[in-house]
Amino acid sequence: MKRLFAALPAVFLTAACGGGAALGGGGFAYAVPSSGPLVYERADTSSIAVEVEGMGSLEMMATQLATLELDMAPSASGVQVTATVRDYKGSMNNPMAGTMTAGTSDIEGPLVFTVDAKGHGALLERPEVKGAAQTFFSPETVALTLLPLLPPDGTAAGDSWSDSIRFSAEADGAESLYEWKGTLTLAGDTVVDGRTLTKVTFTADVSLVTTGNMQGMDMTQTAAGGESGYYLWDPERRVVVYYETMSDMGGEIEVSMAPAPMPLSVVNVVRTRLVN
Repeated sequence: MKRLFAALPAVFLTAACGGGAALGGGGFAYAVPSSGPLVYERADTSSIAVEVEGMGSLEMMATQLATLELDMAPSASGVQVTATVRDYKGSMNNPMAGTMTAGTSDIEGPLVFTVDAKGHGALLERPEVKGAAQTFFSPETVALTLLPLLPPDGTAAGDSWSDSIRFSAEADGAESLYEWKGTLTLAGDTVVDGRTLTKVTFTADVSLVTTGNMQGMDMTQTAAGGESGYYLWDPERRVVVYYETMSDMGGEIEVSMAPAPMPLSVVNVVRTRLVN
């Protein structure tokens, strides 16, 4: 049982929450920046609690901090993004396995993906993820949730629209299916440090189903809940300068050797900011 809980966080971290990238029309459209590659800092914190009969609540905390350089180019489906991990730190405090850490050297090679005009992404090339970073870093999650959904053509301040994201990810012998169904609202302009930015807010229903075999035991995990957040769009540069999401999910884990399902809760906060 101890070995199982040493591996559990991988199934949650493969699908950290957030809507996927999109290209809009008019003033809301991702484009190849004239100033060169964009550099983003992405901070991800996950708090996980699992209730185990006879052991009480097992609480785990995982953090990731990544600096990503995004080189964008036109493609047949919209925009192709080549993301290079310039700096990475991951850590997890697990009462059953101690502290686990990962660094930049654990992620080698670029992450390449495309996004189309409807906002749905496609992963083209994965970096090599080694060691403990396999527990933290999911190429699918980063590729499909790094950039937020932009408003469709004709959206005015105060208007809302619906969108959805669905993708699967694999890690440590488990496959996860993640679904995001949200309502986004164009809140209007705001001024930050003397610069006029456009704010978009959103709420969403999120779900995560994971199945696999971990250390010889069949496992199924289900979790669902809500997510909220916002982002700030710079209409002059046509880039997202800040993006924040918070999700709160509950569910259960079923393991072949466990006498009963184990309740769980997952709180995830992701903050992404442009640094150049």
